[in-house]
Amino acid sequence: MLQGLSDYLETKRLAFARFFFLSNDELLQILSQSKNPLAVQPHLRKCFEAIESLDISDNLEVTAMTSKEKERVPFDTPMQASGPVELWLGEVERRMKASVKAQTQASLLDYTAQPRPVWVRRWPAMAVLAVSAISWSQVVEEGIRAGNIAAVLQKCVNDLLDLTDLVRGKLGVQDRLTLGALITLDVHARDVVQQLVDANVTHTTDFEWASQLRYYWRDNVWVEMVQACIAYGYEYLGNTPRLVITPLTDRCYITLMSAMHLNLGGAPAGPAGTGKTETTKDLAKALAKQCVVFNCSDGLDYIAMGKFFKVMQEEDALQGLASSGAWACFDEFNRIDLEVLSVVAQQILTIQLAIQAKVKRFVFEDTEIELDPSCTVYITMNPGYAGRSELPDNLKALFRPCAMMVPDYALIAEICLYSYGYRNAKPLAQKMVATFKLCSEQLSAQDHYDYGMRAVKSTITAVGNLKRDHPEEREEVLLLRGLRDVNVPKFLAHDLPLFDGIITDLFPGVQPPKVDYGDLLQAIQESCQEMGLQAVDSFVAKCIQLYETTLVRHGLMLVGPTMGGKTVCYRVLQKAMTRLNDTARFEKVRVVALNPKSITMGQLYGEFDENTHEWTDGVLATYMRECCADTHPDKKWIMFDGPVDAIWIENMNTVLDDNKKLCLVSGEIIQLTDSMTMMFEVEDLAVASPATVSRCGMVYLEPHSTGLKPLATSWLATLPQDRMKEEEQEGRQESVYAEVGEGRELLDKLWQAIVPEAVHFVRKHLKEPVTTVDNALVASCFNIMDALLRPYARVEGHEPLSAEDAAQLKAALPSFLLFAITWSIGATCDKTGRIAFDLFLRSKAAELKAAKSSAWPAEKTVYDWCYSHENGGWVDWMSTVAPFVPDPDASFSQIIVPTSDTVRYNYLLRILAAAGKHVLYVGETGTGKTLNITQQLTAGLPAGMVPVFLTFSAQTSANQTQDILDSKMDKRRKIYALFVKASLLQGQSCKECGNCYKKCWQVSFLVTQGVFGPPAGQKYVVFVDDLNMPQREKYFAQPPIELLRQWMDHKGWYERRPPCAFKQVIDTQFVAAMGPPGGGRNPITNRLLRHFNILAMTDMSDESCRRIFTTILGSFVSKYFNEKVTAVTNAVVDSTIDVYNQIREQLLPTPSKPHYTFNLRDVARVIQGVMRADPKTTTEPRQLTLLWLHEAHRVFADRLVNAQDMAWFKDRSRTLLSKYCNSSLEEVMTSDRLVFGDYLVPGADPKVYVQVTDTARLVKVVEEYLEDYNSASSAPMRLVMFLDAVEHVSRVSRVICLPRGHALLLGVGGSGRQSLSRLAAHMQDFDVYQIEISKGYGKNEWRDDMKKLLKRAGLEGKQTVFLFTDAQIIHETFLEDINNMLNSGEVPNLMRPEDMEEISGVMRPLLQAQSRAPTKLAIQAAFVERVQQNLHLVLCMSPVGDAFRQRLRMFPALVNCCTIDWFHEWPAEALASVATSFFQDVPLDNDRQPELQKGVIACCSAIHQSVERNSALYFEQLRRHNYVTPASYLELLTTFIKLLADKRKDIGVSRQRLEAGLSKLLTTATQVEVMQAYSRQTATQDQLTNIRLMLQGSESSPPLCCTLQAELRQLQPVLERTAMEVETMMVRITADKKEAATTQKAVAQQEQEANEQAAQAKAMAADAQRDLDEALPALEAATASLKNLSRNDVVEVKSLSNPPAGVKLVMEVSTTTGAYQGRNVRQRSISPILEKAGNSPARAGTENNDYSLRCCCALPQACCIMFDEKPKMVDDPSKMGKKMPNYWDAAKRLLADPSKFLESLITFDKDNIKDAIIQRIQPYIDMEEFTPEAVARVCSVP
Repeated sequence: MLQGLSDYLETKRLAFARFFFLSNDELLQILSQSKNPLAVQPHLRKCFEAIESLDISDNLEVTAMTSKEKERVPFDTPMQASGPVELWLGEVERRMKASVKAQTQASLLDYTAQPRPVWVRRWPAMAVLAVSAISWSQVVEEGIRAGNIAAVLQKCVNDLLDLTDLVRGKLGVQDRLTLGALITLDVHARDVVQQLVDANVTHTTDFEWASQLRYYWRDNVWVEMVQACIAYGYEYLGNTPRLVITPLTDRCYITLMSAMHLNLGGAPAGPAGTGKTETTKDLAKALAKQCVVFNCSDGLDYIAMGKFFKVMQEEDALQGLASSGAWACFDEFNRIDLEVLSVVAQQILTIQLAIQAKVKRFVFEDTEIELDPSCTVYITMNPGYAGRSELPDNLKALFRPCAMMVPDYALIAEICLYSYGYRNAKPLAQKMVATFKLCSEQLSAQDHYDYGMRAVKSTITAVGNLKRDHPEEREEVLLLRGLRDVNVPKFLAHDLPLFDGIITDLFPGVQPPKVDYGDLLQAIQESCQEMGLQAVDSFVAKCIQLYETTLVRHGLMLVGPTMGGKTVCYRVLQKAMTRLNDTARFEKVRVVALNPKSITMGQLYGEFDENTHEWTDGVLATYMRECCADTHPDKKWIMFDGPVDAIWIENMNTVLDDNKKLCLVSGEIIQLTDSMTMMFEVEDLAVASPATVSRCGMVYLEPHSTGLKPLATSWLATLPQDRMKEEEQEGRQESVYAEVGEGRELLDKLWQAIVPEAVHFVRKHLKEPVTTVDNALVASCFNIMDALLRPYARVEGHEPLSAEDAAQLKAALPSFLLFAITWSIGATCDKTGRIAFDLFLRSKAAELKAAKSSAWPAEKTVYDWCYSHENGGWVDWMSTVAPFVPDPDASFSQIIVPTSDTVRYNYLLRILAAAGKHVLYVGETGTGKTLNITQQLTAGLPAGMVPVFLTFSAQTSANQTQDILDSKMDKRRKIYALFVKASLLQGQSCKECGNCYKKCWQVSFLVTQGVFGPPAGQKYVVFVDDLNMPQREKYFAQPPIELLRQWMDHKGWYERRPPCAFKQVIDTQFVAAMGPPGGGRNPITNRLLRHFNILAMTDMSDESCRRIFTTILGSFVSKYFNEKVTAVTNAVVDSTIDVYNQIREQLLPTPSKPHYTFNLRDVARVIQGVMRADPKTTTEPRQLTLLWLHEAHRVFADRLVNAQDMAWFKDRSRTLLSKYCNSSLEEVMTSDRLVFGDYLVPGADPKVYVQVTDTARLVKVVEEYLEDYNSASSAPMRLVMFLDAVEHVSRVSRVICLPRGHALLLGVGGSGRQSLSRLAAHMQDFDVYQIEISKGYGKNEWRDDMKKLLKRAGLEGKQTVFLFTDAQIIHETFLEDINNMLNSGEVPNLMRPEDMEEISGVMRPLLQAQSRAPTKLAIQAAFVERVQQNLHLVLCMSPVGDAFRQRLRMFPALVNCCTIDWFHEWPAEALASVATSFFQDVPLDNDRQPELQKGVIACCSAIHQSVERNSALYFEQLRRHNYVTPASYLELLTTFIKLLADKRKDIGVSRQRLEAGLSKLLTTATQVEVMQAYSRQTATQDQLTNIRLMLQGSESSPPLCCTLQAELRQLQPVLERTAMEVETMMVRITADKKEAATTQKAVAQQEQEANEQAAQAKAMAADAQRDLDEALPALEAATASLKNLSRNDVVEVKSLSNPPAGVKLVMEVSTTTGAYQGRNVRQRSISPILEKAGNSPARAGTENNDYSLRCCCALPQACCIMFDEKPKMVDDPSKMGKKMPNYWDAAKRLLADPSKFLESLITFDKDNIKDAIIQRIQPYIDMEEFTPEAVARVCSVP
């Protein structure tokens, strides 16, 4: 369906190619209302450069066109807007060009009949400019020929003065625009003539004259320059300004015109503001060409570029109408990707080759399109900017380059001032340029300062507007005011005095007039009052400056630090202008605000689907299109409230410059209207490109310009004046604070006395973990005041405060303010800073009488006291909570001991959250941020406030964050907002103008904006943990942070899919926690931080730590142990805190030790381990001390990487034992290895956690567990359980048996991490879950696995170990989910609705059994709790490389939430144990070497250890790594065993061969002697006996065998040499044998193939003979039938002017000679018609000539293919733009001579038809309709 729709729209676009400029939706909208021509009106500006509307009468007659400047040009001939819309729009295009030409011709005739000042105002602007140029060219050439060029100069001067005088008078808008453009060109004309005079030009062929742009009338307008001669295009361009022509412009014109003459493109290149694009556009205006400017981006592909080229070329392809020959100017062309540029080069080359070939139509991307040779492609480039590519050479060759430089500002200013009516234009222009030059040299360098051409142009525009409004004012005064209005808004405060000095020096004695803004000032003040703001002079001035900037710039930026007033500035101005919309000067203002960094680039502008290439609009494209379609005069401000960087902002370059066009990657161009303004609210422009800065006006707002006082005034204004006044107000539902009004003056006095100095003190003397701004600190102070006053608030209808409460409140106000100052201004510093701030604040309070009585007690610090509403005074924090008694049997993670730190932070969170304020906790890891916030949100919030938990990591995206929050929200209601959509109401009248809707179209439609939030009656408190973890982009933005800030500032975000409705989120507030920036945590923009009350959580004091852990451990020990054991509780806690403090100070993280980060969670893990002590076995203090020592080693020492650190920890342990336990390390630890475990008794219930003293038994027990595992497992593990491996198993077992216990195992490959983890899980009877990585494993499969894992742990309640290795990290998002599971026990947005139903079904009965309400939140919490209790993550990672460090930095939970176990190199004992295990089946010992196996084992161990040592030395000397892992050692052992087996096998074979040889030799020798003896006839019996004795030997002589053996020993070298020669020969013989076998095999295969081919050939020959026998009768019949044809038959066929379709089909193939290909047999060429007719020779020979005549219809043209005649390509009626072959014309050429045609048929060589001809004929032979009967039915012969 989509493809069909696309094809349908393609046909419409091919018919009227300007439809390519419309999106599919817009085109469908036009086509759906094609019967109503007025529906096209809103889209005319996209199809035509300047036509905004057409004058359409009631009878649909179009009589004129109107531009956006409201210039009306009548059509030369009226036309009807009827029929298909694409057709009458094509007629509009023709009438447009014809009308412009007619107006030009008429004005040319009228030029000499009227005075020039009168003539100028009589004709359209285009005609005036063209005719003026024609007349000037004629006059100049006549002057050159007459040698009177000086007179021509005087005439130019006089004409210019006449126009200048005219422009100073009262003129209409159209006349003023026309005169401005004409004066611009006349000034250049005057300067050209002056150059001719100076050069003494005497011939019209001189270069000085030939190089100028000259116009001539030769029945048409022709424009010449140098050798180029271009026809005038007559494209209507409206009444628009013209570019000032400087020498640089002339040079660019020459280059571009020459490029057109050579059929090339032009490529202006240069810095921002040098006029590249504007020069190209102005040349198009000079030639009356449509120039489409398109801003290129890196997302542009060759498909979109190809469509754009079609737009250029395919103008009115229907009915052969000529194309318009539009120009395309691709701005920022080198931003396109290099791969796309190469394809684009080929596309442009195709067009240029077609132009050079001078063809009218050509094929472009498989579509034949019309070609206008005047079409041209231009590109502009900014070399050297970010994101720019170097053009490929094949693309460079297609363009003529032109270097653009900084133009002559003074000349441009002078000419522009002339056009505005300034008499003293030249000196004023020089002063203007001098001002900018001095500013650039003397003022400070700021990112947003720009003094380039666009800044000059803005000043010129402002000065021109002032001249129009105040024509009688002195020109210097107007220039001075224009300079100040344009430049002052962007200057910093310290630059303003310098600027004033520059202005004073350049304009001595000139005072700028005081401007009376009257109603606007009053409206601004009223708007400020309505918004609760103070209308201070500096702020009002910025509002006025913003208004003035909107008048001269359609793109502007509000720049400045946080809380400078940027947001309220434009909102106040919006309200003020809307308030004044009844006046003539102002209109209503509508603001569309979005944060461009809260969504992706594709979601901002739009993007193509990667798979379907389907286009999806972005948020900006959607709203810009709606605003552009709105014809109401209301102002539309599109506000980009977010960071500006050089990536996304570059796509808006054409929006911000004079083009005012948003160019989408899809090829659509959205044109801004005059009522639209693009605004940007940014903190700075540090990463913006100069091109962006130069395009925007700047308004800089500084916080210190308004100061802190307005904040206090505004807050005090919210307090009631007095109680009576508040009680008399009716209908108000807001909170009122009774009796506060009396304390207003007191609060004001205290605030002024303390707060400004306190803020200054913080800035000067204190260090903040997170940077803040002054105004934000003051706002935080007032937030706390609101929270403190909340208990005294009374809403309408409640009882007022009693007199006692009122008096108490009045007395408490000073204390409240001091408390608020303490916990706002003084709460952002570190621990050292608090001490200094305490002294400062106490000293300030002592100086003030009003505060002295309300000050804190003298002891402790101001942070240790809380003001009590009940007591009416200061109390210690701990006295505000009840004494805490812990439950010894409670889960360790559920015990939260209150301390003064936790109590005060929880109190502040509670009161601020209740007051609806946002809170941010900042502190190092382990300070209790997450724990305290989670506790307070889950148990300490008022009813109706529901917590939502969210954790950020480095991989968190804005889309993910939005999806998580959206999933929690319910839709509360809808808001209907009035936006824009073209709709026509026939027969009704417009309410605003009274015209019928046939002439005035109103635009309106309703877009639903949803309001979302928690369920009614509730309020969400969203807790964002690790707020500053999201990774920063290239230009430092953090999209998740920007999404949150968009909600903070605008209370919602946008849907990411069209129609991109704004989702307002209500009843939501945020609480966040983060660590100080550094170590993977990033700085956060102050624009977000300023919304929070920031509380810096300092490191927990040792006293607080001691209180927490002493309380927890003490309650447990005192309940289950004796007094002696209980007595060491404090010593255990103190030792733990001491070792924690020392290890944090001494063992700092380094690049090689990134996991050396310690926090209070480690202290908690030690205490938790100590609480596993068994009361029955732990009866002595030494035993508990020993257990503490073990737990400290497991938590702290197991992560240490080298012996030096291990020795340091051992020394610390010895010192701590001596200091706190009065024991030595040797007394406590009696064995070398310290191991505790609960697995010694398999199946024990309960398991007892005891020390393992018998290592032999320990190894045996673990081996038994291993045997048990292997017997039950389908994948048994062959492990050697040496002591180190056993210890690792014990450590992993200890971690996973703890609730919420997770392990991070660090080691190189082959160290046994996975195997030992599986064994440890088996020992604890836990299930092991591990993902299986396969090809195609991705994010979806990962999420499915995580879903199964969480369900197994949460629903089935199984204790599960999730084993995960770094080799399984396919995507870094896997670690994102791991990080979330470690932090919170869940993966956000993992469960779908059906999964939640399953979870509810399982958890609901469990909650009911616990008497808990099964609410949605309770079910989710219970599920997560079960997951946390049952799921244990064991992460196996390698510490080698940067990836590990990066992951620890990006995902801090990997360290913070895991117990780390470092796998060291295997010791000698481990190496020996492994080698022994490997060699147990390989006997090495023998009688001669009984200790050989030990020696081999020692040798292997020594080799491995020596390589380790030398690898370390290698790294120290060369800084290069050589990793030696246990896997290397295992490979050494296996290689040795393999080599040993191979050598033993070789030696055994050799020994057997030697023994066999010797035995054979002995046997042979004996037999030889015997045979010799028997062979001698003379041998006697005695001789035989002697021989026998000789063989046997005697006492005196050795036996013969010994003699033979001796001889053999002598011959052994010879034998060995001979054996080697034999072996060499055997090798050679073997190789030759293999080669022979290969050759034999190949020969056999070839023989087989030859036999098969022979058989096939034989079969084919037989088959061909059969077919030939069958075909010969048909061939003979066809020949006979051919002979029956006469010349008249051929003549009759030739006379057919439009033969039937069947006849045409047959005419494409030969009927007489045939072309029956058959089964690839060439000889079977026979008539297919006769073949299909039955192959009957009788029929062909006996029937009359009627049958022959029927076939004759097919004869002539049928031979086209056989005779290889080329067809004519005609339009395919079924496919617009495609071509099809037509053979009829070619057939008629064959039929020209009937006799010759018949002879060629008869003599046709039917036995040697070409393969190509046969292949072309075969499809026709296979057609069903290709039969004589079918042809006869369509022939005229009956």
